[in-house]
Amino acid sequence: MKTLKYHRVEDDSGNIAEGWVKLYYPEKDEIEYLHLKTGIKSKIVSVPADLSKLPSQYAGFYPTEDICDSFVAWIFGKPLDDERKRLFEEMFGK
Repeated sequence: MKTLKYHRVEDDSGNIAEGWVKLYYPEKDEIEYLHLKTGIKSKIVSVPADLSKLPSQYAGFYPTEDICDSFVAWIFGKPLDDERKRLFEEMFGK
């Protein structure tokens, strides 16, 4: 089965990818990653390789949110990139 492409915004040495910043919220002991150009936030270190293909900003938080929001867009015929369309077509047919 086809999968979506993701990449890491922070490597094992703590280096942050260009265009991203790491935000720390001490009151919650929580980390988020913010993409400066798009405003998309992620709660984990792996993000979609192409942020412009996300169906919503919220889809950037977790891969599960990406799949969920993409599936809703696919079901309702909303704009969706070819990679995500093919994923659901392979799983459920056209």
